[in-house]
Amino acid sequence: MIVVEGATGVTLSNSSEPCPECGRRSTVMEGTYDFDGRGIATVIVAPEWSRQALHQVQRDLAEAARVLRDTRNYSDDRAYAALDRRLERIEKQYGREGRELADEIRAVKKRNPRQKFWMILGGIAIAVGCLADLPQAIENAAGWLTDVVNWSVEQYESGREPRVQDAPSPGSQRERPPRP
Repeated sequence: MIVVEGATGVTLSNSSEPCPECGRRSTVMEGTYDFDGRGIATVIVAPEWSRQALHQVQRDLAEAARVLRDTRNYSDDRAYAALDRRLERIEKQYGREGRELADEIRAVKKRNPRQKFWMILGGIAIAVGCLADLPQAIENAAGWLTDVVNWSVEQYESGREPRVQDAPSPGSQRERPPRP
């Protein structure tokens, strides 16, 4: 297990660690990070494959949102099974971070009916796509990403298709409604 706390400019490459649950090796995302006192990492520089990994997660989540949106061709059981397959793939491929993302998505699913959940999931997919395209870390990224998710939900609710290139820019000020 890799543990780093209270350090800046730490570069990781060609690293892997065992999954704490199943023991299988999982690749650690390469890049340069700052670590806070709790060991939480902030990406400073990530290689192209890291951005590609985020784009793959974005595609998986966007496809799951599309399936959940399509009530004509997908029953609840089929749509949620498709979501579960994608979340399982994310968990297996991205280790702890993948499990944390999948768990958060499952928690949002429990709190929202299908007709609202697909919009939130689509918003999360847009936010992940925005993250993948960031050239460097952004201060207060959590607030901005919340804005991106909420903006995406607003777009879906008004019948429009949100696109990464149209998302709110970092630093834009939006009123923040309660968390979905």
